[in-house]
Amino acid sequence: STVRTYAMGELFCGVGGLSRGFHTQGFAACFANDIWDLAVHNFLMNFDKKYSKTGGKQAGEILGLTRSVEDLDPTEVMHQLRSPRGSGSLVHGELDVLLGGPPCQGFSVNSHIRNGDDPRNSLFKHYVRILKGLAPKVFVLENVPGMFSLEGGRFFDELLAEIGALNSLEYGGYEIRFKILNAAHYGVPQERFRLVLIGTRRDIADEVGTVEVPEPVHY
Repeated sequence: STVRTYAMGELFCGVGGLSRGFHTQGFAACFANDIWDLAVHNFLMNFDKKYSKTGGKQAGEILGLTRSVEDLDPTEVMHQLRSPRGSGSLVHGELDVLLGGPPCQGFSVNSHIRNGDDPRNSLFKHYVRILKGLAPKVFVLENVPGMFSLEGGRFFDELLAEIGALNSLEYGGYEIRFKILNAAHYGVPQERFRLVLIGTRRDIADEVGTVEVPEPVHY
């Protein structure tokens, strides 16, 4: 029998650090977006066999989108992707997973210029706008723990409110789980703390249950 692969898309993809684990578990990226062309190129070199075989001269399986997330139109993105049903374009609600870690420099406690006015701090709103447009079954958003604390948690509260506004949609929005995780607790040889937020679309949660934050395997 054929193994089911899950279709995912990634915003702020970088070279694919966030999605590396997903790729090893049989998830297949169908699009990757970053404002930096070199990041998108390296993402495709890492995960798209056809693209990497030609050194990027030939387009492969993954749609590379080099532009600011502010200029990304989810409807246009879906038109460019194949539906997993085998015919036509991807439609609203068909994507399995949306990933992304909006830029965190403005939130980071390690930043010399930690600042609520950093324009990068509001890019998460575009993540939610695209989340609304694609309506994936599950989404994962990661950021630095400083998002919790900057200006008394204002940005995190705003993020939850923006996602909460999707509750009125036909799918009923998302069941949310979030936690600050340490990569070392999952076998990565470094102390890296990250705020991880996982959303399961309510119709999916009702059918098969909510995706939970993984339990640590190393303490």
